[in-house]
Amino acid sequence: MAAARKASAKKGQDIEWYFDGWDGIKAKQLGVKLNTMPLRKLDKRLDYYTPVLITSNREIKQDPKTVRAFVKATKQGYQYAIAHPTASAKILKRADKTDSLKFLTASQQYLSKHYTDTPSNWGAMTSKVWNNYTGFMKEYGLIKQAIPAKDMYTNEFLK
Repeated sequence: MAAARKASAKKGQDIEWYFDGWDGIKAKQLGVKLNTMPLRKLDKRLDYYTPVLITSNREIKQDPKTVRAFVKATKQGYQYAIAHPTASAKILKRADKTDSLKFLTASQQYLSKHYTDTPSNWGAMTSKVWNNYTGFMKEYGLIKQAIPAKDMYTNEFLK
C-alpha cells in the first residue's frame, strides 16, 4: 500500500481517498507520512455510513428471516469487535494470511472506537445522513436526481 502511494505521488497524484482504519494505520507502521484532511471538512454533507449491508427488495420480501438473522449476527460481530479489539484482531488474523497481527491489532484498536457512537444501537441510520450525502452528489453532478432516503435504507431488521 505505502509503496504504491509513494509511486503514485511520484507520478503527480495530488489527492487520494483512503480508509484511516486500514490505510492510515499501515502508512504509519511503514513510516509513510500522510497529509490528510477528513472529507467532512470539505463539506459537512460528506458524512456517510460505512460499511453498508446491501440486499434486494426481493430478498427482503422472500426471506426476511434470513435477512434478520444476517443483520443480527453482523451486529453481534461488530459489538464484539468494539468491546474486544485485540481478540477480534486475532480472529481476523486466522482468515488474513497477508497482514501481520501487529497491523490487524492496531487497526482494530483504532476501528473499535469508530464503528459506532452507540454500540447498542449499531447499524441504525437516519434519513438526514442519506439526504445530505445524495444532495451533495446531485449538486456536483455525480448523480442525476436525488434518491429518497426511504428507498436506500431500513432499520427494520435491527430490532
